[in-house]
Amino acid sequence: FTSAMSAQAVFTTAPLLNTIFSFLILKERIKLVRVGGVLLGMAGAIVIALRTFFETGSLETGNITGNAFVFLAAISWVGFIITSKKLSKRGYHPITITSHSLIISMFGFLPLAVLENMQNSAWTQTVGGLGLLGIVYSSVVAGVLAFLAYQTGLKLTSAFTAGVVIYLQP
Repeated sequence: FTSAMSAQAVFTTAPLLNTIFSFLILKERIKLVRVGGVLLGMAGAIVIALRTFFETGSLETGNITGNAFVFLAAISWVGFIITSKKLSKRGYHPITITSHSLIISMFGFLPLAVLENMQNSAWTQTVGGLGLLGIVYSSVVAGVLAFLAYQTGLKLTSAFTAGVVIYLQP
């Protein structure tokens, strides 16, 4: 529903939204220099997202529906950070938060996976055994370890700091 360039530009709003909601909900103190850093990071991410435009002059703006979905994803990510930080402050261990969030996600994505499998049941033959092993590895090992590391970092720092980490992702 949208272009990758537009999606990246829209999702750069997540750290700014996180800064606002960390202040409003978690009552975190936000220094002006941090807000400036978020805005600078957001500007840099937008420049990277619009690289094609600067090189070719062609602007892919995507679709308003797709951009709205990406914005909802950014809001959902901020909600995840804020909720995780609140749970962490209540004494929940990062493993507990990670396991519950992955279980809840599983129930959310399972119907979509079943629907996809019903529409294309031959995908397992196309992917092959090694591909299926890669899917299991990336979901279990990489996914769980990444979320566990994120939850541990969130427990040790502010929601603001955890939110701006997104600018470090490629």
